[in-house]
Amino acid sequence: MAVVVSNRWDGCGLDTRQVALLRRAVETTLRLEGVPHSTEVSLTLVDDATIHQYNEKYRRVDAPTDVLAFPLLELSPGSAKRDQGMAAVGAGAGGVPPVLLGDVLVSVERAIEQAREHEVTLDREMAQLVAHGTLHLLGYDHARPAQARAMRDKERQVLQALGL
Repeated sequence: MAVVVSNRWDGCGLDTRQVALLRRAVETTLRLEGVPHSTEVSLTLVDDATIHQYNEKYRRVDAPTDVLAFPLLELSPGSAKRDQGMAAVGAGAGGVPPVLLGDVLVSVERAIEQAREHEVTLDREMAQLVAHGTLHLLGYDHARPAQARAMRDKERQVLQALGL
């Protein structure tokens, strides 16, 4: 699994330990979902103004949000582990590049605020947002109560696996 992290947040910056934790949050989410190792996810850390622009442009919501996901594949929950074709076209197959699952954007500013509100560490809040965005790449949604519960359960599993 490849996780490309781009820190475009102009705040005080996240240290290498925190960036490594976020990379592990993506990898753990993919592993728990049975996604083949031959996949890639792009994770971009931004500020509220940037995520606001994306939210307005792509969701027509004129406000910042905490996390946005832009899947490159149309998956349904659990389909990635069932899709044997994903493994066949991945990095181990004759030098073909990994399958790109999509992009996750996280507002570090929003995560800092939410960590305070929820009385949790920034590491925990950021890891949960990263897991949430990664689950969206895998076809999960939270439009209905049952879907929201399933996503929350998956997020808890990732946080538990990370020791958070």
